[in-house]
This record gives sequence, structure tokens and C-alpha cells, in this order.
Amino acid sequence: MNRVNFIIGTLSTGGAERTVSSLSMYLNKNILTNIILFGKNAKVGYSYHGRLTYLDKADPNGMFSKIQTFLKRCKAVRSKKK
Repeated sequence: MNRVNFIIGTLSTGGAERTVSSLSMYLNKNILTNIILFGKNAKVGYSYHGRLTYLDKADPNGMFSKIQTFLKRCKAVRSKKK
């Protein structure tokens, strides 16, 4: 089975968000669709088809926190590829 991952901040108002929503709805149902949103508080304002995954937002203060957040997100995205 083929798989597609969309990585975006939210699914609320915006052109990119609407495009991801539309693509997920119109893709062949034989394609496994993952929509990866940044942060547990990411808003969903558009309908979609597939599985939603929320990546945690860390405290944005400090360089260590930013690096740690980046590495966690990379790991989460890699795990979706498998």
C-alpha cells in the first residue's frame, strides 16, 4: 500500500491548509494518508480523509529546546515513513 504524509502547522484557515485538505479527500482511497500537525493545540477547520498526528510543541525558549523539538519532529516523521 502506498503512503502519503502531509506536514503542516494546522488545518484551519489558509490556502495551504485547504490544499492539504482537498488533496487528502481526492486521493485514491488505496493510499494511506497521514496529516501531521505541529502541536496538540493545532486547529482543524477543514474536512480531511486519513489519519491525523499531532506533534508536541516544546517551550520555545532556549536553543536546546528548539533543537530537541526539531529532533523529535524528525523522528516522528521518519516513523511515519515506515
